[in-house]
Amino acid sequence: FPLNYYSVSDGLQPIVGKSCECFAKIIESISNYISSNGLIENNIVKCDEVLRNAFNTDTIHLNQLPFIVRYNI
Repeated sequence: FPLNYYSVSDGLQPIVGKSCECFAKIIESISNYISSNGLIENNIVKCDEVLRNAFNTDTIHLNQLPFIVRYNI
């Protein structure tokens, strides 16, 4: 089945590494970035400068991440 590809916002491109990607890969890239940088505590993502630039917020509840990403791509 065909996958939908999305334009990746300028703020997310440093994390995703591409300007166009499928939603699952975008989420995977962001999740890997969060994990590798130790930005999660008690299901809350504490945004560093890169995530703050991408999402314009200091924290994100982990359950809300897919919705916030979809809004920002």
